[in-house]
Amino acid sequence: IQASQENITADDSVIISLQGEDIRGNIFTLNPPVQNWSYPVGSILSVSDEITWNPTTTGWQNISVQESGIIADISFNITHGMPIRLSIIGESLLITSDESVELSSVLVDTDGNEWPVLSNWSTYHSEASEWLTDLGDMAIFNGHTMGAWKILAEYTYSETGQFFAAEYDVLVSAGELNQILLNGHGLTFTVDEVLDLNPRAIDSAGNLIPNVEMVWTINGQISTGALEDSNYIFSPDVIGLYEIQVTSEGGSASITCDFIHGEAVRIVVTEIESNSLVVKSGQTIELLTEGEDQFGNRFALNVNWTLTNGTGEMSPSSSGIGYYDFKPGDVSGFVIMEYSGIGLVEQIVIEIKPENGSEEERENSQ
Repeated sequence: IQASQENITADDSVIISLQGEDIRGNIFTLNPPVQNWSYPVGSILSVSDEITWNPTTTGWQNISVQESGIIADISFNITHGMPIRLSIIGESLLITSDESVELSSVLVDTDGNEWPVLSNWSTYHSEASEWLTDLGDMAIFNGHTMGAWKILAEYTYSETGQFFAAEYDVLVSAGELNQILLNGHGLTFTVDEVLDLNPRAIDSAGNLIPNVEMVWTINGQISTGALEDSNYIFSPDVIGLYEIQVTSEGGSASITCDFIHGEAVRIVVTEIESNSLVVKSGQTIELLTEGEDQFGNRFALNVNWTLTNGTGEMSPSSSGIGYYDFKPGDVSGFVIMEYSGIGLVEQIVIEIKPENGSEEERENSQ
């Protein structure tokens, strides 16, 4: 068995000749049917007036034939054919932002044989260029921002000058939970305002992770249901310092915020000692003026007093903001006083009782 050549490409075909020799040394041509031949799967052997073999797979390939109980074989070294396209081979199309994918650039001939080539790697997105490492015939793309990213490999075949390009699509999804972000830390609000906590679960690359189960507490009390129902809008009625914590598998967050009184809807006046607006002539009572917001939270504030002649004197107390000392004048009975502040004008009624008689008058009466 002989062939026209031993080293061929996958694009070529080779002519095989088969001769037999009898016991007397006579040489003659043999042309056994195709079923007598063994040849690589996928290749094509044509047996007619001429025996022709078309290879497909690269590497050393063997062909054998059986005739009259005798077997003959021959080997060929098959190399790749002319390239018809450039292809990018990768381990996966889907990765998370915590992962990377290794890519290889190969030329492909008509029979599907592949061989690596040194390509120029790039992306169609400038921000994704930082995540791509060019290693010549290979590249590594690191997952980062969620989305679909297209990788490009370019190569020029030196033997013909033909230009080839290939694309590879990578879909990056969110990685493992790294951090939970909340709004409002260290800020001060009034009870008339609301705090949108806006919880954001993110991975190490800053991608938002949807549908993360979280457990919430407010000042140590479980509040998951209430915050979920309000779409994470926090709006307390009571003033004070609040610590809000959220935990989830893989991450947690905590903020502290202060809620102070809201805008006053009325001004409340109280008497410090007895909480009764009654004073005797010649004595003094201390009053406290406070603003009260829509939720009943109170805060001391100064007001302007308007007293009619003879009612008495109202002067700021040494106790601080909102405190006043009232000393009645010559009048007795119920007197009306007007006070104003922060855009509000209101009135109070104070009962002035006459002072008790002297010790001598009491003895005479007895």
